[in-house]
Amino acid sequence: MNSAIVKKLILLLLCRRAVVAVAVFHNWRPPNVELSMAADSPRWCRPRIVGGILSYPFGDMGVRNVVTVTPRRNKRARLLNAGLGFREAGTIPAGMESGDDMVIGYLTRAAAERWLRRT
Repeated sequence: MNSAIVKKLILLLLCRRAVVAVAVFHNWRPPNVELSMAADSPRWCRPRIVGGILSYPFGDMGVRNVVTVTPRRNKRARLLNAGLGFREAGTIPAGMESGDDMVIGYLTRAAAERWLRRT
């Protein structure tokens, strides 16, 4: 297996010496990579931080799309994704382990450009 395909990057976002968010890039299948995130607080979500996170896949990895998988019921995450420029590509009925529908989202480099300019 190509080692580039199993490559992962984990970013820990710190605020006052405490981890407030984690971003993981995984499932790299050029020209796409998947992004999974978790956060304790919305404090991490600032333009320079978003630009810094997105500069890795679009700059260093050279991908065309960043992909997300979100449960349909997680409206807060879906609103955040939309606000960042992600578009919903489709839904897999009962695709999540919980039985919830799986919403597939994607962000193109063009849509991410507003964030990338702020780094």
